[in-house]
Amino acid sequence: MPTASINLPDGTKISVDGSVGEVERIVKAYAEANAQSRDAKRQKAAKPAKRRAKTKKTDSGGDGPSVAEPDYAAIVNMVHDCDETDAISEKILDSHGILNRVLLPLYIIHKYFDDEWELTSGDISKITNDLKVKVSTPHASTRLSGEGKKYLAADSVGRKGVPVRYKLNRKGIQYMENLLAAGD
Repeated sequence: MPTASINLPDGTKISVDGSVGEVERIVKAYAEANAQSRDAKRQKAAKPAKRRAKTKKTDSGGDGPSVAEPDYAAIVNMVHDCDETDAISEKILDSHGILNRVLLPLYIIHKYFDDEWELTSGDISKITNDLKVKVSTPHASTRLSGEGKKYLAADSVGRKGVPVRYKLNRKGIQYMENLLAAGD
């Protein structure tokens, strides 16, 4: 009577005594089961893990819609070189209103750059810092989501940890134009 010994992956040893046909059937069943489990492991290993990418999507790469990185220097230079420089200095940069300082970069982008970029609160903070009237990122975010939301269009609903991109709506454009034209 033939005997077959099989060592399982978990360390179990199986010995089978029987006819040649019975031993062949058991060995064949074990070989098929072993091949199926090996194939399942390969497929599982080949399948990528589901996780979110933490990279910023820009024009240079990424899978989704690209987001152009704003040119901070061009925006700051335009504030200093535009037709409204005196009014901007007097009514926005030299005054105490944080909302107007937060809306200024969005207005400059609308008027002089044809809404080429949408800004996050972090972008606005960097621009105001370059203009020497620093508004911190949390303050900019609070102003944008609070009293400034009636002047803005956002690309998404604000969620914790996800930046929201803003641009001025019609009411915001009118507000900034009236602010800069007042007293002329």
